[in-house]
Amino acid sequence: MSNTYENIAAGLEYFSTPDGVPAELNAGPGSGMGLTQNGAGPIQVSPRIEDAFQAALVNAKSKATAVTIRVTVGDAAGCTGSWSTDDGQTWTQFKLNDGTILDTRGYDAGTVIDGDHPDYYGDGNGPRFFADTEVYPNPVVVVDGTQDLHIGFHNLFGSTWIDDVVLETNPDMGGGAGLPWTESWDSLDLDTAKWETAGHNPPMFHMAPIDPGDGDLAFLMGNAALDWSTKLRSKVGWPRGENLRCTFDLFGLDDTSRLGMDFVHTYPGASGFHGPFHSTADIGENIYATIDAGMDFWWNIIGFEEGGAATGLQTTNFTADDAFHAAMHPAGRDPEEAVGRDTGIKMRFWAGDVSGFFMEWSLDGGVTWTPGATWPDSNVYDTRGQDMMTRPDDEVVPTGNATLLYLGFSTAQGGVFIDNICVGNDSNPCVQGTPTPNEVDHWTFY
Repeated sequence: MSNTYENIAAGLEYFSTPDGVPAELNAGPGSGMGLTQNGAGPIQVSPRIEDAFQAALVNAKSKATAVTIRVTVGDAAGCTGSWSTDDGQTWTQFKLNDGTILDTRGYDAGTVIDGDHPDYYGDGNGPRFFADTEVYPNPVVVVDGTQDLHIGFHNLFGSTWIDDVVLETNPDMGGGAGLPWTESWDSLDLDTAKWETAGHNPPMFHMAPIDPGDGDLAFLMGNAALDWSTKLRSKVGWPRGENLRCTFDLFGLDDTSRLGMDFVHTYPGASGFHGPFHSTADIGENIYATIDAGMDFWWNIIGFEEGGAATGLQTTNFTADDAFHAAMHPAGRDPEEAVGRDTGIKMRFWAGDVSGFFMEWSLDGGVTWTPGATWPDSNVYDTRGQDMMTRPDDEVVPTGNATLLYLGFSTAQGGVFIDNICVGNDSNPCVQGTPTPNEVDHWTFY
């Protein structure tokens, strides 16, 4: 019979700082609940989940103040988790105090993400978990790949109540993160469980759903200053794998005054979308610096971007070909309605299972698709599976390789609408129109 703490494959453990271990390795106070995998010691140095989570646990003294905890394992290895204080209506993903998301899904079992720490346990097994905030995307040292998982609980001191245990497949990580994940802006009020915005201050700065004039809501982005301060980011992300992809519609606004806006430029002037896949959900990060599989732009020139752009006016990436630009620019020109939905463009971005991406676009609602290609040679842009790429300026740089991808969008100044977003993969593909609900297996005990 083994101790409960020795066989945690994916879960939480209470810990305190052992003698001689620097307290900063816990990224916070020296005790609390941490995300643990691959077994643990009786006093485990784990990546301590943020203070807000610890405070919620302290306050959980009744059913009314209970904390709902969800631990999610990767398809092959790794884990992450989230927590809720409103009975699962909204969720917060496990992270450190500095905002680092705790998620090892997508890594191979046994991967040592950071093996430089000394063996504080003296057992010859090396480090397991350390909250080293310089390690991205998380501080986990050894990724667990146990396939035969069992449920287990144990208390250290005092008393703890456990109730309403549910085991499910393809879980919703918060804000509807189970795939396929869709957004069609059914309300003028932004769903804050799914999204976070910055810079919304109309009429000169807009980042919210709005009626473009046809009664069908869409998300309008606009900015009167060239500062990329208006941005939209998803609060949830998805691991690469199984051909993860995102599809969305884009069209422009060429008469900002008709909607009471003043963005300085009208579409397609200084208009882009800076997305869709990003390496972080951090709303404080520059939107152009975190694009991991998407498109950036330089004034009216749209370019392919991965691994993040150095500045908002990016000139070193591959430019999209003339056919794509011709499809983009009419997307805002409807002389009758000045809305452009009927001349809009649908795009689909495919993230490589490990790195890189491929995109395609459609002008007939997704019936036929054209592969994204580069200017001036019209070579199809596809970096999936590549570790490195050579840019047009001959600099060799890494391709996008973030293991967890989030959605993000922003324009520079012109008015741009985003609508009908869908994220899916091979097991859970996007279904245009009404998505088909996923079948979920539940196992419950009380």
